[in-house]
Amino acid sequence: MNTEVTERFEYASKAYWGALGFTGLDAFLYEKPPKHNVLRWYAFRIIYIYFVFVHYPIFITMQFWGIVTAESHTLMQISFDISLMGYNIQNIIKLLIWMIRIKTVRSLRLNFSKFNVNKYRPKLSSWIIKRDAENALKFTGRCYWISYANLLFWVVLPTATAIINYSTYLAGYADWQENDFPRYSNTRFPFDLSQHRSQVIVSFLEVILFTLGFMSFQSMDMFFSVIIRMAQAQFSVLNSALFALDGELDKFWGTEVPVNDCKPPMKIHLIVQDHQRMIRYGVRLRKFLSPILGLETLNCITIICNMTIVASSQVSGGGEFLEVALAAFASSLVVITCLVVFFTFTSMTGQLKDAEESVFYAMYSSKWYERDVSHRKSIILMQKQAMTSRRIKMFGLGDMGRSTFIDGLRMVYTYYNFMQRFK
Repeated sequence: MNTEVTERFEYASKAYWGALGFTGLDAFLYEKPPKHNVLRWYAFRIIYIYFVFVHYPIFITMQFWGIVTAESHTLMQISFDISLMGYNIQNIIKLLIWMIRIKTVRSLRLNFSKFNVNKYRPKLSSWIIKRDAENALKFTGRCYWISYANLLFWVVLPTATAIINYSTYLAGYADWQENDFPRYSNTRFPFDLSQHRSQVIVSFLEVILFTLGFMSFQSMDMFFSVIIRMAQAQFSVLNSALFALDGELDKFWGTEVPVNDCKPPMKIHLIVQDHQRMIRYGVRLRKFLSPILGLETLNCITIICNMTIVASSQVSGGGEFLEVALAAFASSLVVITCLVVFFTFTSMTGQLKDAEESVFYAMYSSKWYERDVSHRKSIILMQKQAMTSRRIKMFGLGDMGRSTFIDGLRMVYTYYNFMQRFK
């Protein structure tokens, strides 16, 4: 029976891996190298270990040194420096959390086969969870197009332009220019960039940073959003166990139940066990996400504020139309990426709270008052626990939800208008 239940939820389990997309971070979800892809497992682990413990510290040190030793400071340059520095620090902390606490990350993947309701109504529960897993993967797939666009405008286009310039130089159609080495950003380095050796070092530092940075920045966020979406799906399954499949659940959902399964509601003590399991899971999830949500909120607001200034300064600064348009669009893509990430987390935390509170409304809508005394007492106890969802804190403070997104946009608007005075 357990094997059959596990097979039914195999697709949903794959959603966790699918949420990491093309990035290779799923190599850390395997405790041991899989037999079918050992080389990939070792390769991506080595790449990200180098990126976090070698490349990122070198780049951040060079960037900080370049900012300190710089002679001139414009509002656009300062805004870009703040955005990139904040992004680098936030991303390296997230990757460190991912690597150091990978056992906790693995434990956050729900084992659907252990829930009583999934064994009691395997057809209905597998249908609900598979539906929500497919929707989650569709959402993450759409979000990854933003990462593709960032890689295109920040990495591929500058690299392709440099290759074309070098090819024309080798063919004798053009002279070699000092700026023919690809530059991927306005990052200031403590090097003399008129020297070819310095240009090669800077190009290497930047291309690795932006390639792996854009790959990892959104992928972890998408993974945690799927974590929350799957918890929401399990709450939906739990709610369905309170109703009979003789039309009672159809009335509660307001639509026809598409699968046939065990008709009577599940016994109340089994429902209580599943609910308690989800409560404990919610506590662990909140504790783990608290620093990540704090980092995401602070970083997204900082980047949105400063990169908006950068984009507007690029547009108003003049220059060749195509060059200005590409630079402004690339900056705007970063703003859009942060908006999507910020909205995803605020929306998902709001949905998790709704899912937890939905247990209360499901119990109230069921015919609990027609049952025996023991059943009614258990329902009342669960209602007290499910009446109000628990806070989802950021850095152990506040409460993240849908309103956090609106509050963040207000902060962005206020900061942008304030910084315009210093142009």
